[in-house]
Amino acid sequence: MNKKEEFKNRVNFSYYEENLTQKEISSLLNISRQRVNAILNANSDHKLRKARRVGKKAINRKVQFHKSTTPTVAIPKDMFERIGINEENRDAEIKIDGQSIVIKRKNK
Repeated sequence: MNKKEEFKNRVNFSYYEENLTQKEISSLLNISRQRVNAILNANSDHKLRKARRVGKKAINRKVQFHKSTTPTVAIPKDMFERIGINEENRDAEIKIDGQSIVIKRKNK
């Protein structure tokens, strides 16, 4: 195995197995985050492996507030699909439970 392949394997292992972010990997390996992204996207099974990775850990999103905009939180579409919320069925219940916000599909 040449050094280029070893490097790609290190990026993939760090991302998929160690659950490091692209930013953390770029700092660790002293390369740009865009380069890390390009290496990960070169994998034919990247989307499938990324979905499994996301399923393993909780999503941690920051809400940004700006003077002239409404605050929003982006949640990946596949997370909604897992609980049965999609284009046809958008009815959901949102409940604040302590420090968490619970989103669940409404049963009709």
